[in-house]
Amino acid sequence: SFLYRLTRALLMKPYCTTSKLQRYGLPSLGGQISLILIAVWLLLSGKPVYASDDKTDLSFQSCSAVANEMLTTTQLYQRGIPLNELLPSLPDISPKGQQRVRDLYQRLETEGITSVYSKINSSYSQCAKQTYKELGMPAADSRDYGYYFCAGENKIRYEIALAIYLQAEQEAVIAQLQEQHKVIGRHYYALAKVEGIDAVFDLIASGHKNCLNQIYITTPH
Repeated sequence: SFLYRLTRALLMKPYCTTSKLQRYGLPSLGGQISLILIAVWLLLSGKPVYASDDKTDLSFQSCSAVANEMLTTTQLYQRGIPLNELLPSLPDISPKGQQRVRDLYQRLETEGITSVYSKINSSYSQCAKQTYKELGMPAADSRDYGYYFCAGENKIRYEIALAIYLQAEQEAVIAQLQEQHKVIGRHYYALAKVEGIDAVFDLIASGHKNCLNQIYITTPH
């Protein structure tokens, strides 16, 4: 499949592993930082990178799959793989899939990597939010619950990245995180200081793939 080939095209080192899916819901940073993040989101957003308009296909899994496809394509662009080399390496890709890749590469060229990463993550968060509104929380023993979990984890990491982009004071942000996310937040701040915010977004994308891989490992097929 298209998504499988894109994932295979990118060798990733997971930055954290999850031995057991846990129930965090869709938490977010709170207080003053969240209000500031809304302003940054409005600045970086605009036309969404994707939308889930087909209510018959509304699920946390479909939200995660589309986000994963878009994030992986962005990672490949970030690594300097040109479009005319990428498309021939995906022989099973549909015409619609090819057009999605072309459109995303065009947006990356015109809007920049940081902006597109932000829009993908924002669209993903909105897709998951709409799914929760329409369908509620999946059963804890269901496969879709894993995708619900990954959407929530990705949302937290995205909000940390926005805070870093805003140059919010590190300890003020870390103080608002749950214990299991504090080490991640500090790592993101350190990485951004050395390699820049796009490296953080790249790491978030790889972490999302790792989260999806844990669903495959820990839930029945």
